[in-house]
Amino acid sequence: MASKKSLETIEKEVQDNITALSDKYLALMQEDPDDKDIERIKEDKKQISSRLTALKKDLKFLQGVNGGKIDKKKERELQKQQDDIINWVKKMPNSISDIVKTIPKS
Repeated sequence: MASKKSLETIEKEVQDNITALSDKYLALMQEDPDDKDIERIKEDKKQISSRLTALKKDLKFLQGVNGGKIDKKKERELQKQQDDIINWVKKMPNSISDIVKTIPKS
């Protein structure tokens, strides 16, 4: 019976594959080809590029399924908005007589 992998495990494997393919692509770019190797290198780069694109789509999907990752800046903004709303509610008058007292008499 096959065991199921967790989403985190699959996500890490996809990320590792992306890193490995990126390294291979970089190695191909640094290679000094002979005339007969140029076509092979172009084809290899094309295949690696298409596989990288597919893996990045898979990774994006997995991150979406996994709840996505909230970056720290967005998290701080959300916390600030929440704190502002709480402070605003705390400062609100809690009775009609208090609200009436804030109306200027002219």
